[in-house]
Amino acid sequence: MQGILFALVPIFAWGSIGLVANKFGGDANQQTLGMTLGAFIFALIVFLFRMPTLTWQIFIIGFIGGLLWAIGQFGQFNSMKYMGVSVASPLSSGSQLVISGLLGVFAFHEWTRQIQFILGFIAMAVLIVGFYFSAKRDPENAVVEEG
Repeated sequence: MQGILFALVPIFAWGSIGLVANKFGGDANQQTLGMTLGAFIFALIVFLFRMPTLTWQIFIIGFIGGLLWAIGQFGQFNSMKYMGVSVASPLSSGSQLVISGLLGVFAFHEWTRQIQFILGFIAMAVLIVGFYFSAKRDPENAVVEEG
């Protein structure tokens, strides 16, 4: 049961980023800086308690990964300002689920049997339809922008 609770933490933590950042306000630069500093402080605290082995290769790969994450987070905050949190969050979460699933299939060969491919692609199609309709705006409620 404890493992299931740990597995649910990212759902609430990553799922609430857009809502929390929108409530705190600021532009995308400030939100990205806050997220990056928060992640750095958390990583520094974990580093001090765990003391993992840190080589130059690991440091460089971690730095590049963090830089790419910050760029992606900046784009996500910009899209939330542009489209709104209720539209951008389902698109972001759904596309991450589909892309990570496809990466697992094609890069890591996680599916080996035919039934896994059939059920997996059906599940991904349901995901795509689900996040499309959860992000779709109703035409009768659309806001008309002037000039």
